[in-house]
Amino acid sequence: MVKLRKIILRRFFVPLLSSLVLLVSSIVPLPSSIVYAAVPHLINYQGRLTDSSGVPLNGSYNLTFRIYDAETAGSLLWQEAHSGVVIQKGIFSILLGSVTDLSLAFDRPYFLEIVVAGEVMNPRQRITSVGYAITAEAVKGVGNVFPGSGNVGIGTTAPDVLLQVQKNTDAALFRLANPAWANWDFKIQSSSPYGLQPGSLVVVPLSGNTDFGIGSQVVPMAFVVKNSGNVGIGTTSPGQKLTVAGVIESTNGGIKFPDGTVQTSAGNNGWGAVETGKIRDTVYQASSDGFIKFHYEGDGANNYFTVTVYCDVSTPPATIVLNILSYPRETRDDKLIPVKKNSYYKITGTDVVIPNYEFWPIN
Repeated sequence: MVKLRKIILRRFFVPLLSSLVLLVSSIVPLPSSIVYAAVPHLINYQGRLTDSSGVPLNGSYNLTFRIYDAETAGSLLWQEAHSGVVIQKGIFSILLGSVTDLSLAFDRPYFLEIVVAGEVMNPRQRITSVGYAITAEAVKGVGNVFPGSGNVGIGTTAPDVLLQVQKNTDAALFRLANPAWANWDFKIQSSSPYGLQPGSLVVVPLSGNTDFGIGSQVVPMAFVVKNSGNVGIGTTSPGQKLTVAGVIESTNGGIKFPDGTVQTSAGNNGWGAVETGKIRDTVYQASSDGFIKFHYEGDGANNYFTVTVYCDVSTPPATIVLNILSYPRETRDDKLIPVKKNSYYKITGTDVVIPNYEFWPIN
């Protein structure tokens, strides 16, 4: 009967596995197109079998490979059987994972047990760095994890969301910096030792200056937030909570004031919306207190002309508010006549040109 010499298998496994480590190292610098291929879950394993006299075996043998989480006893994590493995001069070579998917995480110690023709080879062999190269599919460090899919953790190996950045000190969590531009630095820093908390986001630049700015090469500081809390747009020296150096445009909604009112149109320096297109000799009613604004000039037909403005609460209005008499024909002027809310008014005249006039309500 042929007796398998287990000790030779054990001793031969280690140097072969070491040589395989060198082989894998030589593969790493291959062209970048290789990087995009899926990481193969295979381990190339070679061994040497002899009989009790040390004579290398030849022939076909059934081999079974098992991976445990301990050198003795422990839990069986994986196994596969290879039938009719050809052994020549004692040497055999197989691919672990070619029969049963080798889907282990390789994030803790594993031990390989081999069974040859029903006989268990002892002791189990610890799997060294080659098998753990499978985890290159998901980079995992002491404090970070970048899986092939799933949540990414920076500062944690157990991220709860798609991207979790965690730090238990008040140092910056995120930073963009250019040493060539000493004043341009962006950091997200927590004021809490437990990471970002509601209301604890602080944006600070380099050199301890707590002003924050956004700009470009054309406009170095288009938007600034000062340490005082003032915000500037188009200026680096805002004197109020919001200072804008330029035109402010509201395309919808208007502007809300401290008293709760919303203004959707311009106030015209205290005036309301101007009512234009008023025609002479036509009666109008004032929607609010305000002024009639009109222009007049002689029509050149006579040496003198008159302008009369009527205003009263009755309609047609009867009270003469303004009566301009005996004006030379070359005279021309603009007038503002006060009008009370709900009163009626009209303008007329003789030998005078009065273009369409306006009513200016008072806000």
